[in-house]
Amino acid sequence: MKDWLRNKLFSGIAAVALVSVLLYGVFWLMTRPRAISFETAVKMMKSDKDCIVVDVRTEQEYVRGHIPGAILVPLTQIRRGAGKKVKIAALPDKAKRYLLYCHSGRRSDEAAGILASIGYQRIYNLGGIVDWKGKLETGLVNVRKDAE
Repeated sequence: MKDWLRNKLFSGIAAVALVSVLLYGVFWLMTRPRAISFETAVKMMKSDKDCIVVDVRTEQEYVRGHIPGAILVPLTQIRRGAGKKVKIAALPDKAKRYLLYCHSGRRSDEAAGILASIGYQRIYNLGGIVDWKGKLETGLVNVRKDAE
Protein backbone atom coordinates (compact mmCIF):
# COMPACT_ATOMS: atom_id res chain seq x y z
CA MET A 1 0.00 0.00 0.00
CA LYS A 2 2.80 2.41 0.87
CA ASP A 3 4.55 1.74 -2.45
CA TRP A 4 1.33 2.30 -4.36
CA LEU A 5 0.69 5.59 -2.54
CA ARG A 6 4.30 6.71 -3.01
CA ASN A 7 4.11 5.96 -6.77
CA LYS A 8 0.82 7.86 -7.14
CA LEU A 9 2.20 10.81 -5.20
CA PHE A 10 5.38 10.87 -7.28
CA SER A 11 3.35 10.59 -10.50
CA GLY A 12 1.15 13.50 -9.41
CA ILE A 13 4.14 15.70 -8.55
CA ALA A 14 5.82 14.82 -11.86
CA ALA A 15 2.62 15.69 -13.75
CA VAL A 16 2.31 19.05 -12.00
CA ALA A 17 5.98 19.81 -12.73
CA LEU A 18 5.56 18.89 -16.39
CA VAL A 19 2.44 21.06 -16.78
CA SER A 20 4.25 23.95 -15.07
CA VAL A 21 7.21 23.68 -17.43
CA LEU A 22 4.91 23.52 -20.45
CA LEU A 23 2.89 26.53 -19.33
CA TYR A 24 6.06 28.52 -18.68
CA GLY A 25 7.33 27.60 -22.15
CA VAL A 26 4.10 28.72 -23.81
CA PHE A 27 4.10 31.97 -21.82
CA TRP A 28 7.77 32.57 -22.70
CA LEU A 29 7.11 32.01 -26.41
CA MET A 30 4.08 34.30 -26.37
CA THR A 31 5.77 37.19 -24.56
CA ARG A 32 9.27 37.14 -25.97
CA PRO A 33 10.04 39.57 -28.76
CA ARG A 34 10.01 38.07 -32.22
CA ALA A 35 12.79 38.44 -34.73
CA ILE A 36 11.48 39.32 -38.19
CA SER A 37 13.04 40.06 -41.55
CA PHE A 38 13.13 43.51 -43.07
CA GLU A 39 10.82 42.24 -45.82
CA THR A 40 8.23 41.31 -43.19
CA ALA A 41 8.79 44.66 -41.48
CA VAL A 42 8.08 46.55 -44.72
CA LYS A 43 4.79 44.64 -45.04
CA MET A 44 3.91 45.52 -41.44
CA MET A 45 4.75 49.19 -42.01
CA LYS A 46 2.46 49.28 -45.05
CA SER A 47 -0.43 47.43 -43.42
CA ASP A 48 -0.28 49.01 -39.95
CA LYS A 49 0.14 52.79 -40.13
CA ASP A 50 0.36 52.92 -36.33
CA CYS A 51 3.47 50.75 -36.11
CA ILE A 52 6.58 52.61 -35.04
CA VAL A 53 10.07 51.91 -36.34
CA VAL A 54 12.63 52.49 -33.59
CA ASP A 55 16.37 52.96 -34.11
CA VAL A 56 18.14 52.02 -30.86
CA ARG A 57 21.61 53.11 -32.00
CA THR A 58 23.42 56.25 -30.89
CA GLU A 59 22.52 59.71 -32.14
CA GLN A 60 25.73 59.81 -34.20
CA GLU A 61 24.83 56.55 -35.97
CA TYR A 62 21.26 57.72 -36.56
CA VAL A 63 22.42 60.98 -38.18
CA ARG A 64 24.63 59.09 -40.66
CA GLY A 65 21.65 57.10 -41.93
CA HIS A 66 18.42 55.57 -40.68
CA ILE A 67 15.28 53.93 -42.04
CA PRO A 68 12.89 56.64 -43.27
CA GLY A 69 10.38 57.55 -40.57
CA ALA A 70 12.29 55.75 -37.81
CA ILE A 71 12.44 57.44 -34.44
CA LEU A 72 15.62 57.48 -32.39
CA VAL A 73 15.38 55.96 -28.91
CA PRO A 74 18.90 54.87 -27.97
CA LEU A 75 19.42 51.65 -26.04
CA THR A 76 20.89 53.69 -23.17
CA GLN A 77 17.56 55.53 -22.83
CA ILE A 78 15.65 52.23 -22.84
CA ARG A 79 17.96 50.80 -20.16
CA ARG A 80 17.44 53.90 -18.02
CA GLY A 81 13.64 53.60 -18.26
CA ALA A 82 13.73 49.87 -17.55
CA GLY A 83 15.73 50.53 -14.40
CA LYS A 84 12.78 52.55 -13.15
CA LYS A 85 10.36 49.77 -14.22
CA VAL A 86 8.18 52.26 -16.08
CA LYS A 87 7.18 52.77 -19.65
CA ILE A 88 9.66 54.66 -21.77
CA ALA A 89 8.40 58.24 -22.28
CA ALA A 90 9.49 58.18 -25.94
CA LEU A 91 7.39 55.01 -26.44
CA PRO A 92 4.24 55.86 -24.48
CA ASP A 93 1.82 53.19 -25.71
CA LYS A 94 2.78 49.68 -24.58
CA ALA A 95 0.17 48.13 -26.89
CA LYS A 96 1.50 49.65 -30.13
CA ARG A 97 3.63 47.66 -32.54
CA TYR A 98 7.32 48.60 -32.29
CA LEU A 99 9.86 47.48 -34.88
CA LEU A 100 13.37 47.81 -33.43
CA TYR A 101 16.71 47.82 -35.22
CA CYS A 102 20.34 48.77 -34.63
CA HIS A 103 23.56 48.24 -36.61
CA SER A 104 23.95 44.45 -36.37
CA GLY A 105 21.01 43.24 -34.26
CA ARG A 106 22.61 42.83 -30.84
CA ARG A 107 21.40 46.11 -29.33
CA SER A 108 17.93 45.81 -30.82
CA ASP A 109 17.67 42.29 -29.38
CA GLU A 110 18.62 43.61 -25.93
CA ALA A 111 16.21 46.55 -26.26
CA ALA A 112 13.39 44.22 -27.34
CA GLY A 113 13.97 42.00 -24.32
CA ILE A 114 13.99 44.99 -21.97
CA LEU A 115 10.77 46.42 -23.41
CA ALA A 116 9.03 43.04 -23.22
CA SER A 117 10.13 42.66 -19.60
CA ILE A 118 8.42 45.92 -18.59
CA GLY A 119 5.15 45.16 -20.34
CA TYR A 120 5.44 46.20 -23.98
CA GLN A 121 3.34 43.68 -25.87
CA ARG A 122 4.13 43.92 -29.59
CA ILE A 123 7.90 44.14 -29.96
CA TYR A 124 9.69 42.95 -33.09
CA ASN A 125 13.44 42.81 -33.59
CA LEU A 126 14.42 43.64 -37.17
CA GLY A 127 18.09 43.02 -36.52
CA GLY A 128 20.70 45.21 -38.15
CA ILE A 129 20.42 48.09 -40.58
CA VAL A 130 23.27 46.44 -42.48
CA ASP A 131 20.59 44.14 -43.95
CA TRP A 132 18.24 46.99 -44.97
CA LYS A 133 17.79 47.12 -48.74
CA GLY A 134 15.78 50.34 -48.94
CA LYS A 135 16.74 54.00 -48.95
CA LEU A 136 18.11 55.71 -45.87
CA GLU A 137 17.44 59.18 -44.48
CA THR A 138 20.19 61.24 -42.94
CA GLY A 139 20.10 63.99 -40.36
CA LEU A 140 18.55 64.41 -36.96
CA VAL A 141 14.79 63.98 -37.36
CA ASN A 142 12.25 62.07 -35.25
CA VAL A 143 14.34 62.13 -32.08
CA ARG A 144 12.36 61.39 -28.95
CA LYS A 145 13.88 62.18 -25.60
CA ASP A 146 12.66 61.12 -22.20
CA ALA A 147 11.86 63.95 -19.83
CA GLU A 148 14.49 63.91 -17.13
